[in-house]
Amino acid sequence: MDGAVRLSFNLTPSPDWGISLDGQWIGPGFVTLGYAQLLNDILDLNASPYLRLVGGKLLLRGYIGRRTNNLRQTRIATVERWNANASVSWQITDDIGADVQYSRYTMSSDHANDTLRMDNQLNSVTVAPRWRFRAFDADNMLTATLSWQETTDHNRVTGQFGSNSAMMFNVSHSLIFPSQVNVTTSLSLNRTNNYLQKLTMATFNEAITYPLIAQVLRAQGNLGFNLTSAQRTTAQVLLRAALTYTPGNYGSFTLQVMNNTFDVTRQQGNTYSELFASVQYSVGF
Repeated sequence: MDGAVRLSFNLTPSPDWGISLDGQWIGPGFVTLGYAQLLNDILDLNASPYLRLVGGKLLLRGYIGRRTNNLRQTRIATVERWNANASVSWQITDDIGADVQYSRYTMSSDHANDTLRMDNQLNSVTVAPRWRFRAFDADNMLTATLSWQETTDHNRVTGQFGSNSAMMFNVSHSLIFPSQVNVTTSLSLNRTNNYLQKLTMATFNEAITYPLIAQVLRAQGNLGFNLTSAQRTTAQVLLRAALTYTPGNYGSFTLQVMNNTFDVTRQQGNTYSELFASVQYSVGF
């Protein structure tokens, strides 16, 4: 026989700042039929403050949490987890803004055997600016995202296999014309490093949506190019055309044709293509 308790406390003295405190204690023998997957033998403590500045245009958020187990020393080792997050969202002007986020997660144990002892860290940073402007007689939206992530395993035996890092960059430009024609151009780059290999992927995509009959019939087209580099470099070209018909409240019909061409560089073998066509009906209720 065991028990569990959870407490939450929210302090909001002003619309511009506040903090939330949360904690729970679940005994090692506590089991509930209402939620069979509920973890037991844990103690959680969390805090989430926030602050608004510059008339609400600048928002600062934070989070820190700690989880530990082995509350009654019924396990061989105790595992401790820390999770922290800080974010900044700034609407600099009506048309320009940016978001920045940093997060850190650590997990460690005090196992007597160093080969079974855990000591892992995960760090990540994301920067995402955005800019809205008027050009080419259309509304323009330019967004970019740059993120970095690193995982470090300090285990003496498996550390070199579990550590890795990744970087991702993406930029997208969208045009919305008064005729509701949408044109979106995007470019992304992903790079991953681990014990086995270094993998780089670059992707370019061009998409256009053209309304033939307002709210009833629209045409879509996509052109994509993907380049992957590991031991060898391979390339893929994607072409897609689609036609969507929406007869009022009776759902929508979509006819699409796609063509994939693989291994354009021919470093993995011969180039081959795949042609795919489909008809789809969807309705929401």
